[in-house]
Amino acid sequence: MTRPFLLTEEGNMIYKQGDVAPSVLEAYCSNINGTDYTLMQEEVIALQSANLSVSEYLTTVLRLLPKVATLDLPCSRCTLIGYDNVGGVLEAVSASLPYVKIVCRIDGLEDCYIGYSYGLLPLHEMQGYCAGLRDTMYQLTDNTVHTIKSAGLSVSQFLTTMLPLLSRVTSVWIFHAKIPTLGWCEGLPERINSVYIRDCSNIQDYTPLLKMKGLKHLRCYTPYDTHNPVLSEVLEELTIRGVKCKF
Repeated sequence: MTRPFLLTEEGNMIYKQGDVAPSVLEAYCSNINGTDYTLMQEEVIALQSANLSVSEYLTTVLRLLPKVATLDLPCSRCTLIGYDNVGGVLEAVSASLPYVKIVCRIDGLEDCYIGYSYGLLPLHEMQGYCAGLRDTMYQLTDNTVHTIKSAGLSVSQFLTTMLPLLSRVTSVWIFHAKIPTLGWCEGLPERINSVYIRDCSNIQDYTPLLKMKGLKHLRCYTPYDTHNPVLSEVLEELTIRGVKCKF
């Protein structure tokens, strides 16, 4: 739908406190017919640059859009708003506009977990999203680690929670990820039978691999200048158990 705000070429928002008369804003919004409103990244950035409140902006604008019945809030926008502030924004919108349904849209697996962790997404919606994913391999990258940590959440808890919900995943790849532990491996479902670890120098303890129920294949490549005696012992024990190991 057409946005109820405008950005100039310089990127400054025309809608600012005192810069637009209420009658002008009302007239502009009266020409908008959409029933769904999506909070855009540009809006959040522009509001923050102008030191304006996201909740005040939404309650002001949505009140002038009587046909809007749904506020679409992608979970990724919550990163910009700040997770500690999201609850206040939702409460303000719900209190002022009880007829507006708030929908938290998922942009990816990390978004899904973050939204669930902060109460923006119910468990059944997270489960439904994961059930619809068809990949048989899950790859953890440092970008994912950064996203989860930036939200103030635990990467280990993210993996412990999400991997069992990915019903088609049978292998986990970890590339150049700054994670300190493999403790999350212990509770993985038996269908996950393959693990590939490459250049994750922060990992010191590899013993959780011994507690995996279904592990059949392990590829583990550490930086050339490191030697981990614990890893050597784990690889030896896994080989004895019949796990195919490459290192």
